[in-house]
Amino acid sequence: MSTLDYNVQTPPDSITVPFLVSTGYYIKVKGFIVGGQTLNIPPEAISSTLHTFGKVIVDSGAVYSYLFPQAYEILREAFRKEAKNRLKRIYGSFSKFETCYDMEDWQVAIVPSMWIMFSDDKKLELNVLNYLHVYKPGVYCLAFLPSLKTDTNPYPQSIFGNTLLQTTRVTYDLVNMLLSFTPDSC
Repeated sequence: MSTLDYNVQTPPDSITVPFLVSTGYYIKVKGFIVGGQTLNIPPEAISSTLHTFGKVIVDSGAVYSYLFPQAYEILREAFRKEAKNRLKRIYGSFSKFETCYDMEDWQVAIVPSMWIMFSDDKKLELNVLNYLHVYKPGVYCLAFLPSLKTDTNPYPQSIFGNTLLQTTRVTYDLVNMLLSFTPDSC
């Protein structure tokens, strides 16, 4: 469960970043850290030129998070590499998910960590359930998907959806155009 707060006092342990309002709330994302390794993702791979490089929409109405294919592939491969000797990968038909694990007897300590890096070098550590989706009991899948251009999605975007925001307090300061993330405060 997350909360959505508007124009309230930001908790002191929050990560606060500026946002831009266009067709949604956009934040500038520099990249990701997976298992302690900073990923080499070019800014143009994070978002389209429609909203300048590196912008990601924060959309609590989207369930999962979407990245442009190049950024998604870099993140997915880094996670697979870090998880290779820690988690049992399983293959099969898991709807749209490509990276799934048998985690019947999982422990958080063995799951690779993940952080979001913002443009001002601030970092937000994610809870495991922010980036691993419980597909069914014992099966967890990477909760990022590629944002692809289709007939029904002619303008793909990089999106941070509500799975990524669960257990995180999100505070919108509309006066100062700031968005704050407070981990594990819900």
